[in-house]
Amino acid sequence: MRQAKPVIALLAAVLTAGVLMRWRGDDPVAPIVVGGRAVQAPVTEQLSPTAQVPPPTGKPMPAAPARIAAVRLPTLGDAVVDGDGAVLYRYDRDSANPSMSACVDACTRTWPPVLTAGTPVAVGIDQKLVGTIPRADGTWQVTLGGWPLYRNATSSPGKWNGQGVSLAWFAVGPDGSENLNGLPASPTG
Repeated sequence: MRQAKPVIALLAAVLTAGVLMRWRGDDPVAPIVVGGRAVQAPVTEQLSPTAQVPPPTGKPMPAAPARIAAVRLPTLGDAVVDGDGAVLYRYDRDSANPSMSACVDACTRTWPPVLTAGTPVAVGIDQKLVGTIPRADGTWQVTLGGWPLYRNATSSPGKWNGQGVSLAWFAVGPDGSENLNGLPASPTG
């Protein structure tokens, strides 16, 4: 009977790994609406053999992969929006190589990180430029060109009132670069 326990434990581990590593290639995702037009992309993700543990702070994990899309907006030009149409930003105090976020604690109330569960879905963006980094709270933040992505908490879809704030926050272009268009005459801080 003593030898049966290791065999059962090994069998349970193999079955769990098999379930977690299934491939989801045929599942569609909800469309991203950009400029009143729905854009849809398939999910092709391989799940990690290690399950994501909920963050210790009790902060809810996203239920689905983040969706980002390249758009062209009047004055701002080429930019990236999330699945709700909010313009996304990068922070000059972050690092792209290696990818690291410097926006923590109080900063995240004004600049919430773009979080994901699984591989982010990108529309009109080179998928090779899209990645993720772990945050201290156990969540995963989306990166573009290595730069962590954020929303501005006071913006509404299609608005870009975070542009140039503190001379450190800039709309992100579809390649991860800073979009310097539409900067206010006197950036706020």
